[in-house]
Amino acid sequence: MASKPRPFKLTAPHVLERVEQESLFRWAAVMEHKEPRLRLLNASLNGVHLSPNQAVMAKKGGMKKGYPDLFLPVAVSGWHGLYIELKRKDGTYSDVKKEQIQWMNALEEQDYLTYICFGWEDAAQKIGMYLGMETTKPPLVGIEPTEAGIAR
Repeated sequence: MASKPRPFKLTAPHVLERVEQESLFRWAAVMEHKEPRLRLLNASLNGVHLSPNQAVMAKKGGMKKGYPDLFLPVAVSGWHGLYIELKRKDGTYSDVKKEQIQWMNALEEQDYLTYICFGWEDAAQKIGMYLGMETTKPPLVGIEPTEAGIAR
């Protein structure tokens, strides 16, 4: 007796946060000619997976849990700079950890603007708005997730 065919279920792969961040930095590099302040955009290493020994050394060296992923040290309209916590495009607010929210609130108390962004395009749009760039819609710059950057 033949078994019943299993129902087909289509599921989209998830792009890793690391790939979203790499894509954002490629966009920033392309846009630097229009907005040179984008050169100041930098990232923390909090999302990097470390061995137990490296994690201990990083903690002793000042790495703190929940620190935002991205920082743009450009003062604009009364803000001292911009911090972004970057999540996957298909992420949700429930993906944001308590320590990340605490950091964002503490930074806003010090007159830094903070955003939680879902995907590199969202982050690029927020950065563009913050810097007053003519267009806030990020251009397509040939950024495709690689097989290595797909979570299954």
